[in-house]
Amino acid sequence: MADAAPAVSDSRPARRADPLFVALPLAATAIGLMLLATLWRLDPDGFSPAANTLPQWDFTNLWAGGTLAAEGRIATLFDVEAYRAALRELYLARIGNQEWSYPPSILLLAVPLAGLPLAESHLVFTLGGLALLGWVLHRAGAPPWVIAVALLAPAVWRNALLGQHGAWTAALLLGGLLAVERRPVLAGCLFGLLTLKPQMGLLVPICLLAAGQWRAILSAGLVAAAVAVLTAILFGLEAWHLFWIETRPLMTAILEAPYPQGYQVNCVTVFMMARSLGAELSAAWALQGLAAAISAGLAWRLWRDPAADPLARAVATAGLGLLATPYGYLYDMVALSAAVTLLAARRGRFALPLAALWLWPAVSPAVVAHVGLLGPLAIAGAVWSALRDDRPAARDGGQPSVRFPPPNPGSVQPNASAPALTAKANAAPASAGTGEGTPARPRPT
Repeated sequence: MADAAPAVSDSRPARRADPLFVALPLAATAIGLMLLATLWRLDPDGFSPAANTLPQWDFTNLWAGGTLAAEGRIATLFDVEAYRAALRELYLARIGNQEWSYPPSILLLAVPLAGLPLAESHLVFTLGGLALLGWVLHRAGAPPWVIAVALLAPAVWRNALLGQHGAWTAALLLGGLLAVERRPVLAGCLFGLLTLKPQMGLLVPICLLAAGQWRAILSAGLVAAAVAVLTAILFGLEAWHLFWIETRPLMTAILEAPYPQGYQVNCVTVFMMARSLGAELSAAWALQGLAAAISAGLAWRLWRDPAADPLARAVATAGLGLLATPYGYLYDMVALSAAVTLLAARRGRFALPLAALWLWPAVSPAVVAHVGLLGPLAIAGAVWSALRDDRPAARDGGQPSVRFPPPNPGSVQPNASAPALTAKANAAPASAGTGEGTPARPRPT
């Protein structure tokens, strides 16, 4: 693995560290522990009275899907009533109605996890996702305290308590976005694996095309194809057919259900915000289409710019991806909150839009209850904050800084270690065939 060049030194005056780097994780931890105590207070059957179901509600789908697939009952996943009956066999008759909502490729992860009992499998799944995300942040050059702030974010707490995929998809998306310039093949492989939850990478092809990252595009396509083919070999080609004709329309119907439903208040999409404001389906889809078009245009422009800061660009791309998709929830904000943590740490302060985004999954239920479903506004604010200050090269005499200040009050020192994933934030660019250290030619605009 080729390492990045040493971090650029910083001669600017020392600053005081932002107390929000301590206050926000403490607040998130307190809220998370309260949720843990409430959600995981179980009755003799192992059910959570607060949720009226198993506490790891979302993970039960993944574990059940893996169990059914291992038993050769693939078709059951795509028959709603048969699937619900199977859940009552696997768990208890009192379990609520659930649906299988994942593409068949997720079974490549679900089947191995189903080899463990539910509780142990949930623990392995959760800790594995956190470890992978922590490793990505470490390779991005983040010191331990920054990683800790990122992993204590409310979005991460939601994922851990409910058994969602957010940490896994965040590691793939954020790792790919930060690795793409110095390790395009690796980035493409991560993006290819992200097809396990495809809506999280909706803008990735546009970004790679805009940047001319052909090696990343090729490797992403090969990995995605390999995942699809392997899924068909192991679970049958019919699984993909059933997903298309059964699961896809079912999830569309769930998305378009009249507002409000219990799950809808956790949405962070323009489509659901429009529905919450009383928009009809046609108007909500029109607004979502407009948001997707604007997000795609901004992403294209951002990735065409050779001077764009990779870290600010990663924040903007993760946020624009959530604004572009109609299917996104609070637990899908892990990648964005982790990228926001890196950007805030490098700046040495949590700007208000970034702090609001980081805390949003914790405060969103109260905001929805008293004001409205405003998640897209919080996401847009973080994107704006990232883009308005995305050119540290212009401020620092031609070299982007990668400083990560310490969390305790005191003087801020430059980070002496070299990040391996943040390419342009570490070293002067070099163009192939022009000699080491020679500035790369700007891409045509």
